[in-house]
Amino acid sequence: MVKTLEELQFCDDYMFKKVMQNENICRQVVELILEEKIARIEFVKTEEEKQNSYSSKGIRLDVYTQAGNRLINVEMQSKPYPDLGLRIRYYQSTVDVDFLKRGMSYHKLPESVCVFICCFDPFDRGKYRYNFENICKEDFSVRLDTKMRQVILNTRGTNDDVPVELKQFLRFVEDYTQTENNPLLEEMREAIMREKRDTESFYDYAHAMAHEEDLREDGRQEGRQELLQQLLQEGAITKEQVEKYLSGDRVLV
Repeated sequence: MVKTLEELQFCDDYMFKKVMQNENICRQVVELILEEKIARIEFVKTEEEKQNSYSSKGIRLDVYTQAGNRLINVEMQSKPYPDLGLRIRYYQSTVDVDFLKRGMSYHKLPESVCVFICCFDPFDRGKYRYNFENICKEDFSVRLDTKMRQVILNTRGTNDDVPVELKQFLRFVEDYTQTENNPLLEEMREAIMREKRDTESFYDYAHAMAHEEDLREDGRQEGRQELLQQLLQEGAITKEQVEKYLSGDRVLV
């Protein structure tokens, strides 16, 4: 069921992108997640689309930003998603290929950080934050310097293993009323309330929901066509049946 604008939380796609467009908020959120100070954010892009070739699978990044010589992608994942690790791998590789132009040396590749904020625990270990880097299995002191890092946050964490400010933020993700006198969360709550009061946001949200439905229908149509192609190759249906189906007759007999 589609939520109304008034019902949206920070974890909802539309509101997440709207709030994170604020460079000051985006910088502070990234600082909190990475536990380090960031002098400035170069840019913040939402719904950044990337596709390395006509035949390759395109991606649409929730929040894409640059801090110094570091590219940072922050994604909100409100529901469990299969193959989360493979999705992260593809996102980071696509960003790399898009960045590194013909003739450029590999050492030009910037540090790449991919962050997924999950409203579930993808590993069922109770941690609020899971950090990943390439480490040698035979000797943990040996690292493969790919300049790639993956951070997965879990709003449902139970272990007391992260700073209190990060736990407060993760509680806020699903309930923006829980600001707990945290200045950053107060600022984010006010940004959410402004969006909900803004008449233009109402129409913007309605347009965004209509666009999402169009994308879902395109995806369903693409899936149907792939299934028909597979059935045709397997001899389960005939070419005439496919043509009849695509012409509007949805019954394959």
